[in-house]
Amino acid sequence: MYLGNNQIHNSHSIDILGVTFISKTNFNQYVDNRITKCRNSSFSLSDVGMCYLGVMSDTKSYLFRAICQPTILYSLDAVDLNNNMIKKLENEQGGIMKRVCGIPKRSHHTQLLQVLNRSSVNNMLIKSYMASGKTIPGTIQVIDS
Repeated sequence: MYLGNNQIHNSHSIDILGVTFISKTNFNQYVDNRITKCRNSSFSLSDVGMCYLGVMSDTKSYLFRAICQPTILYSLDAVDLNNNMIKKLENEQGGIMKRVCGIPKRSHHTQLLQVLNRSSVNNMLIKSYMASGKTIPGTIQVIDS
């Protein structure tokens, strides 16, 4: 395809203001972009002590909640996520928390998130759906009369 003398390249996806528009109905690339952005935001916090073992875990949990969590959840309530995508997001969330707390990456992160008072990605998405009044995927919406 040409516009004048310039060739126009087709693309299957484009990023506009942090949202990835994809020609396919598969949102794997969008989830991967959210994971990359969350990982980058957690690494950018290393200068303020996010990866330093001497910083209290409450401080690290607060930094994660204030910076990384909104980054990983950005506009996910508008995307049709399957269980594999949610599991991928939860694994990244747990991986970041293990990395900043100095816990080996082969350890389970479910109890770590409970100790740090962090909700799983799935629970946060359910809260987001309920707050917006949308139907939670895979469930039936109950309307109060």
